[in-house]
Amino acid sequence: MKALSVTTSTALPTATKTTVSDKAESLVVFHGWGMNSSVWKRIRADLEASFSAIWVDLPGHGINTLVEASSLDEIVDLVMPVIPDGAHLMGWSLGGLVAQSIVQKAPNKIKTLTLVASTPRFSQTEHWQHAMSQSVLENFA
Repeated sequence: MKALSVTTSTALPTATKTTVSDKAESLVVFHGWGMNSSVWKRIRADLEASFSAIWVDLPGHGINTLVEASSLDEIVDLVMPVIPDGAHLMGWSLGGLVAQSIVQKAPNKIKTLTLVASTPRFSQTEHWQHAMSQSVLENFA
């Protein structure tokens, strides 16, 4: 396996890619709120045994701490260029929210979606009561 840095001017400054083989399918992995891609270290080798994995540090996290995004749409726009066509997506918590938004924006680009402890919204609305109240969420900021 070889690890390399992926840099592009239209995407996040850095995402780490581990290539198993040129024929392996791509898996793009997103961490949760306040974490970074190292949160996956216990299962990283298992995933890398089967996929060409792309480990993304979301804006404001890990190696992309200085990258700013003020909305979910901005995050999605920043990560889209590192996602190859036919990729599998996996996201935990906030990363799952990002992955779901990517699938909504580009459903034909994504092969599968795997969510780990994720929700389609962090805050309640009239049509989604399965989340925290807006006042509780605001205390996180």
